[in-house]
Amino acid sequence: MNNISEEVYLFNFPLNIMAVDDDTDYLELLHHNLADMTLTTCNSTTEAMKILDPININTKNFLETNFSGIHDLNYKNIEDFVKNFGSKHGILISDYNMPNINGIEFLSKYSNTDLIKILLTNVYTNNEAVYALNKKLIHYYLPKEDVSSLENVIKEHQKLLFKNITKNILSFLDMDNLSFLSDKAYSYILNTICQKHNIIKYYILNSNGSYYLENKEEKFIFSIYSPTDLIEIAKEVSKKENNNVRQGNLIPSYFYNETTTCKLIAAEKYGNYSYCIEKLA
Repeated sequence: MNNISEEVYLFNFPLNIMAVDDDTDYLELLHHNLADMTLTTCNSTTEAMKILDPININTKNFLETNFSGIHDLNYKNIEDFVKNFGSKHGILISDYNMPNINGIEFLSKYSNTDLIKILLTNVYTNNEAVYALNKKLIHYYLPKEDVSSLENVIKEHQKLLFKNITKNILSFLDMDNLSFLSDKAYSYILNTICQKHNIIKYYILNSNGSYYLENKEEKFIFSIYSPTDLIEIAKEVSKKENNNVRQGNLIPSYFYNETTTCKLIAAEKYGNYSYCIEKLA
């Protein structure tokens, strides 16, 4: 997440990648160029099919199982989703020229999954790649020698996958109180924090807009409140702290609950929002 995005999703995490090519030198090159990503390589489609565990969300079933009949976001379902699908392969890359089976035939075997399928081509296979793309057998193709572009291709398609899943879930829930996800100020705050702390994984925690965040070494809770939220919170604090809460200078720690004393912490402000980030022990 190196650029400040204008969008926020319900969750975002790095997808596991599998690359298949009978050229072992090229696979080594991929390991070098995708060093920051979780990459498994195979030099045959037979080997790949034995260990490939494709992400297959089945959005309709997932929504009906986890969200049917509820009127608020159940973050536990989101957390379980991330843990479950975060361990599967989300991206499959294949060279076109493979023994016994070409790359399009191989990638087509996973048409009924949510795998992002990327084909590596040469000048002689571009027409086949265009046909496969138009038939929606693959999501993208690029020249094999253009390996330097592969990381950006992966990141863009990963974002598109989470954007579509988020859209489907929000449409299913029909929840007005998650409208902050399309608020540019809110998106700017959260994505700025993600950039500052090199966040690689996040998922929403509640319908106020709090998020769990994670980088390679640390875990955080991002808490955020609107003016309307703060008016309600101010009713629960002492007169001494009431004004600071109303003005958004102090906000409750995310770790506050009904069985503990309300812990207020200093907040930063942007637009109408007051927010903070707390590091998990």
